[in-house]
Amino acid sequence: MRIIMNSPENIIDSNASEQPSRKKKGSARSIETFYRNAYRTQLDLTGLADMKANIMISINGLIITAIIATEGLLTFTQSYLKFLPVLLLVVTILSMVFAILAAKPRVSNLHATEDEILNGDANLLYFNNFLQVTEDQYADAMSHTIEDADNVYRMMSKHIYSLGVVLSRKYYLLRISYAVFLSGIVLTGLLFVSRNFI
Repeated sequence: MRIIMNSPENIIDSNASEQPSRKKKGSARSIETFYRNAYRTQLDLTGLADMKANIMISINGLIITAIIATEGLLTFTQSYLKFLPVLLLVVTILSMVFAILAAKPRVSNLHATEDEILNGDANLLYFNNFLQVTEDQYADAMSHTIEDADNVYRMMSKHIYSLGVVLSRKYYLLRISYAVFLSGIVLTGLLFVSRNFI
């Protein structure tokens, strides 16, 4: 009868063999679907943010027009209530400013150099980066980039990240616009209703 002793080396080897091997990348089709969905999500959210900004611009524009058109016809016996139109005008203007900033196209002032573009170090998917080179140079840089799938995925990942940064700024400004508008409307309404109790 043969007895096999478990030496420390055998234990280490057996534990190493039990560890799961490193997962391989998914298929090309699954990766393409992943990036396609990521792009679609970013673009849909960007369109939604622009639509919300346009709604705020339209609503505040109508309110501002109505206030200016009245030309002080809204008068109240209480002196402090005479400032309601002015308060509402200031609130709507502030809300509109933040909504316009959210809808305003954001273009970076940093341009990629010609060497960065030709070497594949710049993001070729962003239009402001390749304005420094000719059409043929851009086509050559793109051809060089797509030769390696990892370079393509990395560039797409960077582009999605940059879209997310812009989207985050849009929604931040939209939150301020909605908060200013809501606070101003509530405050104006409370002051207007309070005239019956003072």
